[in-house]
Amino acid sequence: MQETVTLDDVIKESFILREQESSTRKVFAAVLKAHGVTENVLHKVAEIGSTAAIKEAVKAGIGVSILSSRALQEVLPAEPWQRSGCRALISIVIFI
Repeated sequence: MQETVTLDDVIKESFILREQESSTRKVFAAVLKAHGVTENVLHKVAEIGSTAAIKEAVKAGIGVSILSSRALQEVLPAEPWQRSGCRALISIVIFI
């Protein structure tokens, strides 16, 4: 199992994105921009406004998505910083 995902790995995937007004999508776009990449290079297969619908689409194999760790609490174990009482404004994970 691959433990590290590179930007090149991410760009090669079919993407299910949140709506453009989504904070998670805005942060993801900013991360891409910081690495000299725009959303235009992504292979977008869907744009969905519902976190639950995105999870189902990913489970169905339609593509990958970027969701906040809060949206994935029921499927991800707590990170050490979360157990220590620290908080993050937003944490992005790739859910595949």
